[in-house]
Amino acid sequence: MKKILIVLILLILLKAAVLFVFKDIGAKIIIEKTLEKFSDLDVSIKKAKLNISLQVVSIYITDLMVHNPSSFPEKEMITFPSVIMKVKTESILKGKPRFELLSIYMKNLNIIKSDSNDLNISKIGPLKKKLFSENLQDAKTEDKTNAKKSLLSVYPIEKLNIKIDKITFKDYSVFPVLVKEIEVNMEASYNDIKDLESVCDVLFYKIFSVNSYLLKLLDINLNLLKNAVSKIINTTADVLNSGTDALKQILPNTVFKELNKNIKNIPETVKQ
Repeated sequence: MKKILIVLILLILLKAAVLFVFKDIGAKIIIEKTLEKFSDLDVSIKKAKLNISLQVVSIYITDLMVHNPSSFPEKEMITFPSVIMKVKTESILKGKPRFELLSIYMKNLNIIKSDSNDLNISKIGPLKKKLFSENLQDAKTEDKTNAKKSLLSVYPIEKLNIKIDKITFKDYSVFPVLVKEIEVNMEASYNDIKDLESVCDVLFYKIFSVNSYLLKLLDINLNLLKNAVSKIINTTADVLNSGTDALKQILPNTVFKELNKNIKNIPETVKQ
């Protein structure tokens, strides 16, 4: 009996050791597959570290990359050097996971127009209808496939932190290839986000709402995306930012800096 007990204890310890060694690999694979189904694109993660405590389950992701479809001349679409997820342990045990924190650092959004005038960002699942639909009513209509996909990532987020460095635009439909880098250098925090699709909405709304040059260049309709994030973001303030971005393209640097300084001094009551 004593020998059987010792064997059972050893088996339990061995199983625990195996789980400990492979927990990070398991987390990495699960997140990659979930994001691929969500985005309709290939996703790769260099490293994922999973920490579990009685209060929170934390996942630290290093070098997450969203890839372009094979029809595009470059592999990279979006690079995230760091993503941090913290989920309340109690919410997991109750079967209703809730993110305590989601922190996203986007280093570069690599927008590519192919030689056949196809845009790579039009392939991102949650954005297909919201940014590139001519008919807004059609864009609001979700098919059953999209509804099923949304179930993969319906968990609410208490706090969202985002950091965005830059956008690179490359147009392969012209020769030589047009390359333009746009510095974003933006950091923001938001509370009570509905789900992962809302996170995607916020990221891309923030990118395009303050870059009127890109909106015009890519012929993007921002109305539906604006409606989607209106309860999360002060979209009125972003309209002012978009206007200053347009002026930046045409005014001398010294004149623009002085004008932008005055705009920032406008009271919040006026902005709203």
